[in-house]
Amino acid sequence: MIRQVRFSGIDAARREGVPLHRVSQGSGITLLRDDEIRAYAELGARQGIEVCLFVGRRAPWSGEAACALVPDGKVFGWRHLLVATLSAAYDDVLRACDLGIRSVLAGDEGLITLIERGRRSGELPADLMLKASAVLGISNALGAEMLARAGVDTLNVAGDINRADNALANALAQTGTGRSGSSRASTRPCRGPCR
Repeated sequence: MIRQVRFSGIDAARREGVPLHRVSQGSGITLLRDDEIRAYAELGARQGIEVCLFVGRRAPWSGEAACALVPDGKVFGWRHLLVATLSAAYDDVLRACDLGIRSVLAGDEGLITLIERGRRSGELPADLMLKASAVLGISNALGAEMLARAGVDTLNVAGDINRADNALANALAQTGTGRSGSSRASTRPCRGPCR
């Protein structure tokens, strides 16, 4: 039986007159069946809303990364350890794009690099939005600039980054995203369980 895919927030936002331009599903592409991904893509197209899916399987799921499960290894928890896991993550992005998704959230610099290479080569859609997750720990303008140059379109930063300090936004405005001079990159402070 196909589970009905819907975001309850869409109806609530419409009722309250709140503009809604993006919804995210954070458990990861790996955990979604093809019919569910298609349904998400169709819902987004029908509602005129960007649907962003997190790329999984990440380190704690792989079974090869005990270091991700210990306190000192938490930094690895959202990464794709080893080439096989990174390759599987890229395959998930290909699969999601084939099923109609045009926005993904990545928590690994290597995956960001692969996705940008895929967009440039034509293996992935040129209009695929690539978002850098807050779990990357983007904490200063140079880190933001590095990710923008790697091809990221949107950066999710930690909520305690001082918004009055415009260094992150300025770095992005000056560097663009590395995609044909595009300056679509933006920062978004992350409040609550942001991925």
